[in-house]
Amino acid sequence: MKLAWRQAICVVVLFALAAATAHPLHGDEPLTKDGWIEQRDEQTGTQLMTREMTLYPAAEPLPALKYRLLPDEFDLVDGNAAIYYLKALGYLEQDNARSKLRALWNEAGEKAQKEGLDYDQVPPYSWRVTAPEKLPLAEVKEYLHLSSFQTDLLREAARRRTFDLDRRLWEVNDPIGYILSEIQMLRELARTQDLRCRVALAESRIDDAIVILGQQFALAHHMAQDQFLVSNLVGMACAGVAWNDALYLAQHPKAPNLYW
Repeated sequence: MKLAWRQAICVVVLFALAAATAHPLHGDEPLTKDGWIEQRDEQTGTQLMTREMTLYPAAEPLPALKYRLLPDEFDLVDGNAAIYYLKALGYLEQDNARSKLRALWNEAGEKAQKEGLDYDQVPPYSWRVTAPEKLPLAEVKEYLHLSSFQTDLLREAARRRTFDLDRRLWEVNDPIGYILSEIQMLRELARTQDLRCRVALAESRIDDAIVILGQQFALAHHMAQDQFLVSNLVGMACAGVAWNDALYLAQHPKAPNLYW
């Protein structure tokens, strides 16, 4: 136990020393992006990302496992989550909503190029790197209304035991050239969930935020079941989005104790 504490203290001290010698990436002030302070170590060139967090103590929930991010095995139901994710992407009956969303994304991209801006400086992309309390809620909720049909589908997807896109790779002539367009679109689904979680936190709907966060992790878990490494990597990216939301949740004054 003493050795473990010593190792932990050493890690903290080394990290503090590294941060102390780090310099801003841009100008005189560190670059802050989505709650992260980005700096570069002058000696090694290593990029450092730190985060200042204010946490609020909370007692253990009763019962201890009151909050779960992934469904308990007992609560899972047989079925294919992929079908619900594809429905949530609007592939089957939401062409109008998808067209409006695509038009908004294209307009934002054109504005960024015209004004020489990064994409994450133009809404709706900029909302993905904006703290919950700083979001223009009316605009974000209007944007999310276009995909409001997703919520019930994602709730059902999270409860499904398997994820199967019926690829039958042993029958594919060119597995290297296999198209994975639906996997890339699932990344967009995770980003939309990210906005839903942030809006819930901004409105202090903590239970809703926890449910959405769990659905994000369920998406990542399901993608790990796919047969392509690319799918697994995109699943890791989706989990990364969820972890960042979890950090915002942990800083909310009304957040419960999620230790278990």
